[in-house]
Order: sequence, then structure tokens, then C-alpha cells
Amino acid sequence: MGVKTIIHTFHGNVFQGYFSPRKTQFFINLEKMLALCSTKIIAISQLQKEELLNFKITKESKLEIVKLGFDFSNVIPEKSYKTDFRKRFNIEENDILVGIVGRLAPIKNHEMFVDIAEIVLKSIKTNIKFVIIGDGEVKQNIEAYIKEKGLQEYFIFTGFTNNLKEIYSEIDYITLTSKNEGTPVAIIEAMANKKLIFSTNVGGISDFVDNNKTGYYFGKDDVIGFAAKLTEVIKHHNTDRYNKIKEDASKVAIEQFSYKRLVKDIDELYSKLITRGKK
Repeated sequence: MGVKTIIHTFHGNVFQGYFSPRKTQFFINLEKMLALCSTKIIAISQLQKEELLNFKITKESKLEIVKLGFDFSNVIPEKSYKTDFRKRFNIEENDILVGIVGRLAPIKNHEMFVDIAEIVLKSIKTNIKFVIIGDGEVKQNIEAYIKEKGLQEYFIFTGFTNNLKEIYSEIDYITLTSKNEGTPVAIIEAMANKKLIFSTNVGGISDFVDNNKTGYYFGKDDVIGFAAKLTEVIKHHNTDRYNKIKEDASKVAIEQFSYKRLVKDIDELYSKLITRGKK
């Protein structure tokens, strides 16, 4: 084709938990073919790089890690920001809100979020709500699961929203219960907003979250540990105990995932490859 330099960027991992084994194998074979045509392959986390090597998509020398970058001004509310979020959803001003942000799909494992809530509610029964932000094909399944456990009064579904400033201005704690992720954007945005985050250890979380120092992460099936830590933190809500974690997490998110850093990294990589291609 006359193209000297081809760069292929992986956004997420479609090799685990998304498709049937047959379809998954098709994608693996397809990615191996594309890798042969690529000069360089960009992985968005160390974990993703390791997964690409484990699936033998390509050799290590072709891989480069370039983390995602974001314009956080789109999700961090200004000091003067006001919203009627609590009024719209009939939430009391002193209610603590635990949220999960993302499409309602099997891979996001919202049933685990409900199981965690059930355990938390055994210790904390008043002034707490669990907010599910997003929409998707398994909404009715999640609603049925909540009803089966008799927890309807504690759950709020907001539906899909583009107004993330509103979400991060009102939700106190952000969680993620996914079985698999590319890069957990909602967790990064929450950290930038100085929110305590609780997540399953997916999508390279352990690459940028220092467990118990800038947030909390758990095994994919560790409902008990996840719920215990969330309960402990909620019991100390609005105290200074966790302020340092919030501040440190915000610094990490903004330093590691700013769009300016992304542009710089991409510019350096492209320049290096173009120069090499001219030789």
C-alpha cells in the first residue's frame, strides 16, 4: 500500500468475558493478522500489554504502553456548580450516595454491586442510597435482582446521562464491579474529582491505584472484602480520616491521565517511528 508506518491502538480487551469462545478465537486470530501488518501496537495499560503477550497477539518489541488521556474540565464541576439531582430523584440532603457508572451490560456485573449493597445495609440501614448511572440491555434483570432481595427502596436508576459533572458533584463513593475492563474511565474521573473509589482489580487498576492509599481494589469475586471496606469507610463518612486518600488520588489521576500527557506521548512515539521510517 506504500504506507511505511502503521500503528494499531487497543482500546479494551475483547478476549475475555465479552463473546462466545468461538467468536473470541476469531478475534484473537484477526488481531494476530493485524499485528503482522503493524509497525507498532499501543496498549493502554501494563495489564493489557501482558494480556496481549499471553494471547500471543504479537512480540514484546512491537508493544508500547500509552495510557489514555482526558480533559478533566468536562467532568470536574466548578465551585459554583449547582444541581437539582437530589430533588429530581427524591433523595434527602443527608443521604450518603454510593454510585456505579457505566452501561448496564453483563460484563459490568451489577449483580455484585447489589450483593455488596445487601451486606452494607446489614450494618447501615438509614441515610444511604445506591445509585446506578447508565442504561443497557440488562436493566430489567438488575431491577428483578434488587426486587428479589427486597432492596427497592435503597436503589435509584438515573438512566443514561452526559452530565457527569452532576454525577461527580453528588455521588459520595464511586464503585466498579466489572469482570473485565479496558481502562476504567469512571474510576479515573472519580479520582480526579476527589472521590473515594472501590473497584474490582480489572483494567489495569493496580497500575495506577495504590491499594489503601489512593483507593481500594479487590478480587473479582471478593464481595465480602469489598463490602467490608465500603462499610468501614461509610461509617466514617464526612470525617478527615480519608481526605489524604482523596487528595492523593486526584493528583495521580490528573498527572497520569491528562490529555496533555497523552498528546505528548503520542507525538513522541509518532515522531520516533516516522524518523525511523525515513531511514
